[in-house]
Amino acid sequence: MVILLIEGDGQLRDDVRSMLRAQGHRVKIVDEGADALVMLRKCIFDLIVTSLMAGNMRVVEFAIAAKSLQPRTPIVVTGGYFGPNPVIPFVDAIVQQPVSLPDLGRAVSMLLEASAPPRRVHPPSYLRRNRRRVPRRIKNDDP
Repeated sequence: MVILLIEGDGQLRDDVRSMLRAQGHRVKIVDEGADALVMLRKCIFDLIVTSLMAGNMRVVEFAIAAKSLQPRTPIVVTGGYFGPNPVIPFVDAIVQQPVSLPDLGRAVSMLLEASAPPRRVHPPSYLRRNRRRVPRRIKNDDP
């Protein structure tokens, strides 16, 4: 999976990148929301992880713009404290301060599983072998 990480704090950015790579994801990193929107126009991402302030953009402004470009891409916001059961429009998950890498990892895994396309189910092998056969026509001996 390819994840877009928007984080200005160097230490947190490196920690999150290491955690995501350890989970087997490819990570593209930008510092600001405006740069992220340029990347969203060029590439398709499976997930977006952003800090509360995506550079000079508020997270709600960024989320609206990102969802207009890639409506099915989930967005995770890190940082800040929003109280119990927070809701931010167009944001799929929130990891509040202090940012815990295990909590962020669980949120990423949960959203990627939920947004994954359904697996194609193949019919059992006995159904493939025994396809419906068309009966042969019986020749009629009657004149």
